[in-house]
Amino acid sequence: MARPRAIYRGKRKYGWIITVVLFLLLIAFMVGMWVFYDMQKYIRYEKDGLYLDFTESELQSDDDSEDEQSVLAPPVTDAQIVVAMPDYSQMENMVTSRLNDIQALYVSREKMTAQNLAYYPSILAESQYKYNSLVLNIKSEDGTLRYYSSVPMVGSYGVNGTENVKEALGKLKEQGLWLVAEVSCLGDSAMAMRNSPISLKNANGGVLTDETCSWLDPYNSTTREYIVEIMRELKEMGFDEVLLTNVCLPSNMAVAYSQPMSATPDTVSAVSSMCRYLRLQADEIGIYLSAELDGTALREGKSKDKGQDPEFFFKVFDRVYVRTNMDYYVTDVSVAKELCDVSSRLVVAVEGFNLPSGSYFVR
Repeated sequence: MARPRAIYRGKRKYGWIITVVLFLLLIAFMVGMWVFYDMQKYIRYEKDGLYLDFTESELQSDDDSEDEQSVLAPPVTDAQIVVAMPDYSQMENMVTSRLNDIQALYVSREKMTAQNLAYYPSILAESQYKYNSLVLNIKSEDGTLRYYSSVPMVGSYGVNGTENVKEALGKLKEQGLWLVAEVSCLGDSAMAMRNSPISLKNANGGVLTDETCSWLDPYNSTTREYIVEIMRELKEMGFDEVLLTNVCLPSNMAVAYSQPMSATPDTVSAVSSMCRYLRLQADEIGIYLSAELDGTALREGKSKDKGQDPEFFFKVFDRVYVRTNMDYYVTDVSVAKELCDVSSRLVVAVEGFNLPSGSYFVR
């Protein structure tokens, strides 16, 4: 039987050439990558493009590199970082306005309706006292607004009012009355409870609440913007001035802020920081900004409990409303006049009592 012919094998005439070429390409690639990274130190960037500059040798010995690193290495120290609170006692007076005296009648929350406001021109005309202003309670400690507001946060958290008073306010303005909107600033139960991330916190991390109301955090940016948006809307409605009440912190309570801080601020710094911010925003809006000052803080010089600094208040607010009583009236007015450069900027509020002169409002 004949032997089978040899098995057919394909020709491999050029196989070794392909292998050599691939090997050379790999070597070329590796060399190229090395050159690319090593030559970057010679690349110079000019407005006309890139070029290589070998005039200055970048090659140094290992000893030189080590010497340079030892020179550039920062010294090791035991320094401690100290975060200091701003000193507002040296701040210059931010108030440049010159306002006239006001003799204001207070319009309580219950009377703040469009129907009632229509009667006030005749009420003031028939009064034996020459009132030229009205202070209207727009937002009290419970956090709800008395009028219908278009501020987004008001609608989102269900604190809107129902009264449409813009037309009634316009008629009061036609009578030449100065209109002041009273707004509870940090005392705001509804917003603190419904939007707890912006509230002050107690020792357990819950919403800080005292016998009066729940409180908002003066350092929280949302708190600040909320007050600014209300101020802007009140300006558009025709108000001349915003009177902030509860510009303070709750008394005799441990306070924790809504966000971590590198240092715990004292109460005076916390309140003052927010007041200065609102002052700057009021200037941009174009509305006068005032605040109520606690009589106790005025007599003590600075209330570290509530965070009110009387001297600072007179530097940052157009008017300072001092709520007092007949027992302390003489003392409070005497102390306040030493801090006030213009008498019209001091407004005394005495419960149920009309003062003979100066600026005052009667609740």
